[in-house]
Amino acid sequence: MTLRRRISIPSHGPVPALAASVLLALLVILPLAAIDAQAGDIDTNRTAACDVRFSGEIEQGDADRLIAALNAVDNKMPPAPRPQIETEIGYWSGIFIPRLCLDSQGGVFTEAVKFLKGTLYSVSFASVVEPLAECYSACALIFLGGHLNSGDGYFEQYRRLDTTAQLGFHAPYVAPAATEIVDPEVVGRSYRNGVEAVADLLDLNDELFPRSLLAEFLRVGADEFFRIDQVGQLAAWKIGLTGYRRPNAMTEKQIEYVCNNQRMRDVPQIYQEFASADEEPEQDSPAIPLSEKMAVRGEETIEGVAGCTVRARLYGGVLFLDAETQGVDAGNFEVQNDGEGDIITAAAVAENIAAVDPDGYTPAFFLFHPSTKIRTLKGRASPPAQPSAASTRDSTEALGHASLWDHNGSTMRLEKNAGTLSMTYENPRKGMRQVGVRKGDNLFTCSRDGDGLSCVSRIFHPRCGRHDFPAQVELSGDGKSIRIQGEAPGFDSACQQTSSKPQDWAFTYLSPAP
Repeated sequence: MTLRRRISIPSHGPVPALAASVLLALLVILPLAAIDAQAGDIDTNRTAACDVRFSGEIEQGDADRLIAALNAVDNKMPPAPRPQIETEIGYWSGIFIPRLCLDSQGGVFTEAVKFLKGTLYSVSFASVVEPLAECYSACALIFLGGHLNSGDGYFEQYRRLDTTAQLGFHAPYVAPAATEIVDPEVVGRSYRNGVEAVADLLDLNDELFPRSLLAEFLRVGADEFFRIDQVGQLAAWKIGLTGYRRPNAMTEKQIEYVCNNQRMRDVPQIYQEFASADEEPEQDSPAIPLSEKMAVRGEETIEGVAGCTVRARLYGGVLFLDAETQGVDAGNFEVQNDGEGDIITAAAVAENIAAVDPDGYTPAFFLFHPSTKIRTLKGRASPPAQPSAASTRDSTEALGHASLWDHNGSTMRLEKNAGTLSMTYENPRKGMRQVGVRKGDNLFTCSRDGDGLSCVSRIFHPRCGRHDFPAQVELSGDGKSIRIQGEAPGFDSACQQTSSKPQDWAFTYLSPAP
């Protein structure tokens, strides 16, 4: 059984037995994906964000290929420094969980189930949907498989979705138009395949595939997706968020949001109760003083709603949260602003706090109302940092004349000449080649403008071609990372510009260019 593309055949009377058999095969094997879906590609060229990258259509055999690729990753040596959750640093001691990045419209449902069953107890990995990537249907099932399994009964979900990415679930089904022209035996067999597909989902580990999520996406129509686009959904189904501006401050009102999101994380069946509520208009609320000391707030147990205790403190100016709604101390708290205690429990993390992912504890996006659309969190908490003229000038000095960089799996070439920076494609990834990008194509150019830099960047639209837009550049002081931000044009079906879309691109230094 597969997910996605509807199969419809004009009705011209009964279908011969052979044609009916072919139709059944189509229902079982072909991906219900977009018509222009591309065959799957597994890229094992490691980058700062990914160790294995899958793009295109999920096909028969991809489960085994993906498992083999993850097993082949050198988990003792990441390609670049990357934040880890506390369990990786403290318990695994030097082991880096492989990152599987996904960009797929879907494909063969049974391959997704096979992958999930094949990795549950033997392969730990983090699943990632990167900026602007899409992960639908069978891909979304694979995404749910991201986890860390220590083998001694400890299990932790390890899934990350970017604010600009798309994640959607779709139930297996038989196209109604097809059932009108197939004999009852074929319809019955197709229906049975659908039932077995749902049974396969129910048979999956509930830690990976929550029943409350299954119930939600089985309710959507045959031509619809159940999209993950709200904070409450992330909370209920243990999905992490990347690409958002983490707050480093909080108010008394936000304690309610943290507690409600944590309640859904602990008991996902109550998701609808909190996520369906409209976000209240913004209102003045006292700020909670945060420091290296522990601030403690919470909510008492009332009317059957679990009590909640929230602890917060800063480490090096970064906010760490710890919310509890199920322990013996949940709801039993004393308001404090300078309490003792720690959120970090592993000694190895305490020695190098910069190495840990602060959202590996209670995520900072829990500070937002459960109905908040995650796309609105991009840059919401604070405006993007604009480097001063001095910092930009100093950073360009750290860049070599020619160097190679990673950008979402593409190898890029940066050249610096007399006040100009030019980034071109050296080896475009498959997805970019499919939209016509070739070696040497320019992605952005920055030129000296007084003491700063003025940049023009470019998008490659699959239908509407190449279009430039103004952008800002941010260079790290050590010359090892670059960030480009701007508003790219959005187009309608006639390629007329009708909107703008925020772009936030990251580039990671690889090596000097030959």
